[in-house]
Amino acid sequence: MLRNIGDMKQLRFLLVAMMAIIAMTATADVGDTFTAQATLNGTESVEMTFKVLTEEEGSYTVQVGNNTNSIDKTTEGALVVPGEVTYNEHTYVVTKIGDYAFNLCNKITAIELPSEITEIGHYAFYSCHKLASLNIPDKVVTIGQTVFFSDHQLKTLTLPESLTTISYGGFNACGITSIRIPKNVTSIGETAFSQCQYLTSIVVDEANTTFDSRDNCNAIIQTSSNKLLFGCAGTAIPNTVTTIGKYAFYNVAITSLTIPESVTTIEEAGIIFCQKLTSLHISKSVTSIAPRTCNSCPLLTSLTVDPENPVYDSRDNCNGIIQTATNTLVAACKSTVIPASVPIIGERAYCDMNSSTITIPDHIITIGKAAFRSSYITSVDIPSSVTTIGQEAFTQCSYLASVTIPASVTSIGQSAFSSCPKLKTVVVGHQVPLENVGQYCFTDSYLSQMTLRVPSGTKSAYEQVAPWKNFGTIMEEVPILLLEFTDANVKAICVANWDTDNDGEISRQEAAAVTTLGTVFKGNTAITSFNELQYFTSLTTLASEAFSGCSKLASVVFPESLQQIYSKAFYNCNSLQMPTFTANLTQLQDQCFAFCTAFENLTIPSTITYCNQAFAGCSGLKTITVSADNQYYSSPNGCNALLNKAGTTLYLGCENTVVPNTVTTISLNAFYGCRIETLTLPEGLTTISSSAFATCSKLKSINLPAGITTIPRMAFYGCSSLTSIQLPANLTTIDEYAFYGCGLVELSLPESVTSIGNSAFYGCNSLRKVTVNRQEPVTISEYTFSTQAYNNAILRVPTGSLTPYATATGWKNFKLIYDTDVPLRGDINGDGKVTIADVTELVNIILGKQ
Repeated sequence: MLRNIGDMKQLRFLLVAMMAIIAMTATADVGDTFTAQATLNGTESVEMTFKVLTEEEGSYTVQVGNNTNSIDKTTEGALVVPGEVTYNEHTYVVTKIGDYAFNLCNKITAIELPSEITEIGHYAFYSCHKLASLNIPDKVVTIGQTVFFSDHQLKTLTLPESLTTISYGGFNACGITSIRIPKNVTSIGETAFSQCQYLTSIVVDEANTTFDSRDNCNAIIQTSSNKLLFGCAGTAIPNTVTTIGKYAFYNVAITSLTIPESVTTIEEAGIIFCQKLTSLHISKSVTSIAPRTCNSCPLLTSLTVDPENPVYDSRDNCNGIIQTATNTLVAACKSTVIPASVPIIGERAYCDMNSSTITIPDHIITIGKAAFRSSYITSVDIPSSVTTIGQEAFTQCSYLASVTIPASVTSIGQSAFSSCPKLKTVVVGHQVPLENVGQYCFTDSYLSQMTLRVPSGTKSAYEQVAPWKNFGTIMEEVPILLLEFTDANVKAICVANWDTDNDGEISRQEAAAVTTLGTVFKGNTAITSFNELQYFTSLTTLASEAFSGCSKLASVVFPESLQQIYSKAFYNCNSLQMPTFTANLTQLQDQCFAFCTAFENLTIPSTITYCNQAFAGCSGLKTITVSADNQYYSSPNGCNALLNKAGTTLYLGCENTVVPNTVTTISLNAFYGCRIETLTLPEGLTTISSSAFATCSKLKSINLPAGITTIPRMAFYGCSSLTSIQLPANLTTIDEYAFYGCGLVELSLPESVTSIGNSAFYGCNSLRKVTVNRQEPVTISEYTFSTQAYNNAILRVPTGSLTPYATATGWKNFKLIYDTDVPLRGDINGDGKVTIADVTELVNIILGKQ
């Protein structure tokens, strides 16, 4: 029994304290975790982890997961997340899906979320590859970072009106095909809808004041700035957009893209990793293109810029974007051909390029920051024109196995070749080890497995200097073999340009390292022989005008590596004997051997694929033959002419040419300067091209078939022995300079002629009679005929046309103009001419002999 009232009070205190302790043990702290059951596949149960968010009267809430996986990753099937769970006698409402809650649960096919969810945490459904069904509850306000990454089966999602925030990468690489952005969304993070390759429809609620999808463009545009933030396969960029945002077209399924003239700016990586993109056109208004534009677009072959763009261009059909003021290539694709006028490969121009072979042209001076970063190249020979290799230029090139760094390089930036795990061989050309090398140029952990090849006699020097001394193996190159030049002038030029070791000689190694001759020999009238060219074995091309004007150059031997000779490379080398065409030589560009007048016998081998205008003006040619195996050209039946394979176009003739009956076209410059005296053209001929017979000073006779309707510019320019020509009855046009300087004595212009160009007959100083058969005068200039013709030649015009011709520009300059039916003064015998025969006739009349 209790002894007194004091004992009773003490007992009461103890009971209250015990009850309080019991109550405390029945609650949980914020942050506590526990497990409860969720429903799987309708009937099964699966254990799920929850974390307490709030713990107070009237507000008991939890999130799914403890910022780690909430269920076993191997869980398979359809899952229902409970809306309420019980823990320590309290019922908790599930209001959030925590970070990583279902991360990598790649066997879950469907998830049903409870209605009270307000937030979906970062990476919540990351890489749930089989997830095809998911509801986003009506109270969700925030979707976290990279929530649905790689959920390719998730094709349909409806975003609730409550949603205000979609975080960075929220739907990145999701399989959704269409999306509607609700009116309350005010924040969308970078890459939120990037890499959605199935996405074709994007609609923004018209009531949204932050974003819009104006003009049914299927894109998300930031209204205040007119910046396009996200595009898709169905996007058509409105002409009110001024900026393509960062990652706007990141790995989306567009096939072609034209930038409208409203756009001025393309931000970094605005168009990147588009696997199906084949063409991109930059409008004239774009004045800012950030790095990484067009990186890793493997099918992109057409990359063009509007000719009126003041900042960028795509000169020479290069399929690249060039910054005009700096001549820097800022964006490239697989088909880019860097023009000779562009010495700089800009920042990230070839970054992520999905190509194992990328040739750096031999005119490049600077390789910019990260220019080839993460590209797929396997080896790279840096040309001897390069002086600067920028920071991270080749970093993370995972397939790069070898690299050659020429002696021309004066600096290599930080991390230039770092993180290239397969890089095994580095060849350097410096006699003195280059010390201007940035930190981490090569990855230290790989160096022990790499070989450094250095010039002969320099190994000990490289063993003393970082980073070179850290290579596992350092080897010297083979001994130097010097070229013995026949022509001292040629040697002097070679030494001045390619003597990389400054010894006053050119070795075979130095010659083999040369990738372009440029124009260092152009116009040199002293050199006579360059047979040593055969040792320049890295030459694949000879530049335009490489030996142009070398009038005493008589002999040259091409290297086996040579593939193309560019225009006018040997222009006017009139002492040059015909060189031997090597097996790899396929392209002879226009006029590359023009006016090489010492050529006599030309043979086109089977390997040549282009040489249409290569030999224009080679007036000494006597024979022309073509290999029967050539797939592009022919010279049938010993015709001594170069024709296309079909035999319809004649590209080149010579002194002994017989034009086959199959020919319908005489090409540009075909007989330029030829010594031919007479030529019969086939009746089927319909086209004579410009300058076709220009300066054929010995040509006396040629027929013009009835199918010829135009005599083009300079067609018979300078044919001083051509005294007469019968113009076809259907002729309509005689272009400028067509018969300039010809020896024509008489000329009859058919009625069909409606156009005569300036100076068409200028310099035809022997003209004595011009007959026109057109009633209305054709418009000519004061200089269509020369002063001598105007003064000495008789102009015969149709009956009744005397006045129009006598007042028309040009025609009125003729001193003697007669109607056709009016006898010429002094034409005694009535043959329409005034000649010595008329004098004889007159004398006979006076003497009474007739």
